[in-house]
Formats: sequence, structure tokens, C-alpha cells
Amino acid sequence: MFKIKSSKENSKIEISNSQRLFWGSLLILLSITVFLSIISYFFTGRNDQSTLVDFLNRSTTTENWLSKVGSWISHALVFKGFGLSSIIFSVLIFISGVSILTKSSKNKLFNKWIWGTLSIIWLSIALGFFESIPILGGTIGFEMNLFLKDFTGKIGTLIILTIGFISYLTIRLKITTKHIVSIFKIKNKNIIRSSDLNNDSDIYLSEEHKNEFNENKIQDSYFEKPLDNLEPTIKNHSKIEIEKNIDTNENDKSSDLKMEITIAEEEASETDNLAAKLVADFGEVDPKLE
Repeated sequence: MFKIKSSKENSKIEISNSQRLFWGSLLILLSITVFLSIISYFFTGRNDQSTLVDFLNRSTTTENWLSKVGSWISHALVFKGFGLSSIIFSVLIFISGVSILTKSSKNKLFNKWIWGTLSIIWLSIALGFFESIPILGGTIGFEMNLFLKDFTGKIGTLIILTIGFISYLTIRLKITTKHIVSIFKIKNKNIIRSSDLNNDSDIYLSEEHKNEFNENKIQDSYFEKPLDNLEPTIKNHSKIEIEKNIDTNENDKSSDLKMEITIAEEEASETDNLAAKLVADFGEVDPKLE
């Protein structure tokens, strides 16, 4: 059973591991029951409303996924309670069960219940603002909207809801103006599909980087040359033939490299051929005539 340790400063209640397992599992199963009952209510709630009076009558049937228990829980939380936002109750119960199983901090669990309850109330009022669908906000949300609209009107109700939402963002989520500016800050980005890259994905560049990319691309196009089928620029070039003979043995791993160089003779120019022909026909030409 529970063990109570009393001291001068405070009293602390401790439970054993078996009790922790029991209560934690019970809360988790209860949260699943509440969640399924609420979800089923939005499909079968109207048909089951007439059967709530005959709860103890075993011959009465309900369409809720959890039968009479589910229809009673969902009717109390959704119709008479906070509407759709009652699902948060199932989440809080589930967190409580997990907290007991894992021995989490009680202060954190208490903090989650406070903010969760405030979220349920705010969301119920916000959904109850739409009077055409009263089931969304439940009876509490619907009545709270009528109360606020009688004193502040629709605009005043929206202002109050906005203040509550901003308070949640700033106090609970610690959101500042820098976060808001970073979200709404829009940068002009252009999509450039580059065929020179070996990537089929799109490249997002700003205007400055786009201009720099285009300039570099134009400059590179003048100097880029295909590497395939390159030919020498000199007409009478030398041909180098290299023969590599490598003999590998188990004891000696030396390699012999033989190089044979064949130098092509320079072709005679047209003027040299003409001079040789004149000498052959007329003999040596007098240097003064040249």
C-alpha cells in the first residue's frame, strides 16, 4: 500500500513499482477509451442521444464504438462539455499514465495540465464562435460565446481570442518577434536549371548569385574545349612510341621500360623543291642572280 513518510519539512507519498505499473496502465487505457468515445461521437452521437435515458436498460443498443459507456462519456465531454477540444483531455490522461510509469517530474506534469486546460477552454470558445455548428464548441463554448458577444460583440470576442492566442505563443512557446519576422521574411529566389551540372535537381539562387553564375558561365565558355580527339597544333610533329614491357617474377619485381623515338623528317617547302629543280635543269645558279 501507500507509504507515507512524515518529516518536519514536508510529507512525501511513495508508491511501489507494482502500484506504479497498475495506475499508469489504468490511465493509459482510460485515455484510449475517452479518445475512441469522442471520435465515435461525431459519427454516431445523434443516434445515441435518445438512448442515454435508458442507460441501465440492457435491451437498448447504441452505435458508439464503446457502446453505452462510450456514448455517456462522449455526451458528457463533447455535448455538455467543451466540444471537439475535449480530445485534449485524453491526451493529458495518457501523459499522466506515462509519467507515472516513467517516474517523471510532478511539476512538469502539473504544468502540462494547467496549460492543457487553458488550451481546452480557449479552443472551445474559438470553435463556439461558429454558431452554425454548435457541436464543435460544446455547450460551454457556445454559452461562453453568447456571454462575450453580449458585452463585447463579435469584434471584441475576436480580440479576446487573439490576445489569448498571443499569450500562449509568448508565454508557453517562448516565441519572440524575431521568430515571426524570420517566418514572414521573403527572399527573391529564382529557379535555375543548369545543364552543365551532373545533377537534375533545381538550383535556387538569389539575384546576386544568379548574375555571378551567368558571368562565370560566359567566361568559361570561351576557354572550354572538348578533351576528346585533341590534335597537335604543329604540322610536322614528332611521334613518340612507348613500349612498356613489364615482367613480374615471384623473386624479382623489377620493370623494364623501353622507349623508341621516331623523329619525322621535316617536309621540304615549296621554295626548296623549286630551287632543287632549277639546279637539276640548268646547273648551279649564280648567286648574283638571286
